[in-house]
Amino acid sequence: MKAAAIRSFGGPEVVELLDVATPAAGPGEVRVRMRAAGVQPADCAVRGGWAPPGQELSFPQKIGNEFAGVVDQVGEGAAGFPVGSEVLGWALLAAHAEYVVVPTDQIVPKPAAMPWPVAGVLSASGQTAHTALERLKVGAGDTLLVHAAAGGVGTVAVQLHIEIAGTYPLAEAAEAHRAVETRRVRGRSPWWPADLVGVVPHRSAGVRHHRGVSCRPRGRRSGRGSRPGRR
Repeated sequence: MKAAAIRSFGGPEVVELLDVATPAAGPGEVRVRMRAAGVQPADCAVRGGWAPPGQELSFPQKIGNEFAGVVDQVGEGAAGFPVGSEVLGWALLAAHAEYVVVPTDQIVPKPAAMPWPVAGVLSASGQTAHTALERLKVGAGDTLLVHAAAGGVGTVAVQLHIEIAGTYPLAEAAEAHRAVETRRVRGRSPWWPADLVGVVPHRSAGVRHHRGVSCRPRGRRSGRGSRPGRR
């Protein structure tokens, strides 16, 4: 099969399309034929020499972490995803390939109405936003401030907050991104309501989260979504 990989660290020019062995599904695993795969800041960081925590990079190094596709092989004991299932999920440093093998707990069914390109990039942004809201312990009636709310993480965080809290969050985004249907916070000195419980900063779309943020007494802050290797 074909897979994107690098033999050295550097810019986009170091990415090559290599011929590698097609993997087979083992016990508890499924093999997915790729339909779409996402490219995140973490992928660019790996290409530049950054290694995910607990991982060692070696050449040739495959890249890519999130994907969407169709199950074409089911390993022994793997249940819930028969051949032909449309799924999305993640596979650490393996997703930019024609096929990927993953345990069934790393995939979920793809909604039928969701386009393949959207499904291919949902996993990383969705997990990041969900983790941020979990760490902030957002609950019913809470108010959340989401920086870069028109980005991948931001758009999911806004929607999750509406479902969890039952209210619209405060959202900050670049003027060009008019699609964010939330109240906006503009400028460098946003208003901090007394019931503000969380801040989800995220570097994207030219919007940088404010340094030295000081929330109200109940305030909490999550840095999920910042680029790997940066502060």
